[in-house]
Amino acid sequence: MSLRAGWVTMSHRYCRTTRQLAIRTPNPKRKGGWCYRVLVTTDMEAKMAIILNDYDARGGVPESSDRRKSCKGFCQSNQGLAQRKRRKHKIVAQQMLTLLSQLAHNLIIWLKGWMTESLQQTPAENSADSHSLSEPLKLAIKTISSYGIKRFVRQILGLGGKVILKGNQVKRLILHSSYPLIDRIITALESLLRPYQIRIGVGRT
Repeated sequence: MSLRAGWVTMSHRYCRTTRQLAIRTPNPKRKGGWCYRVLVTTDMEAKMAIILNDYDARGGVPESSDRRKSCKGFCQSNQGLAQRKRRKHKIVAQQMLTLLSQLAHNLIIWLKGWMTESLQQTPAENSADSHSLSEPLKLAIKTISSYGIKRFVRQILGLGGKVILKGNQVKRLILHSSYPLIDRIITALESLLRPYQIRIGVGRT
């Protein structure tokens, strides 16, 4: 049998009690080499063969697709925050990287919510009908709400431009006019930054 497995005697500590199973398989890219993996489970009674069979029988879709709600955020973070491209050799460094990725993920989700909320509240300040939304606001809400982590990072957080400062305060942001859906992004940013008196403009950057 090419696969070899054994229980980890000095296991890594987690917040819950776990059992950890080390697996060694031949490396297909390196003749005579091996690939090492560790399965972590909270099942304290299952036999080794059952754990291995359950892992081999797992479905591929939940781990590779973001169509299911159970893995949507996980897959989006992998793609949008490039988690798979960043690896650390030390476990403590990898834990810190994971925590920073979680923080980035949460900040993006919060920022989307803040943008959407500010857009929805804009008519209440400028219109007698607080329930009415202009077409630009509707389009901006639709765009921001539809963005996942990957698109939000690339099309909003990745925008190039200029920051105009006065003293130590940001007074104006100038974005490039050729970005896709720039009008909707500007509408969202204007609503979000209006309380801070930061203006948004377009131009050559």
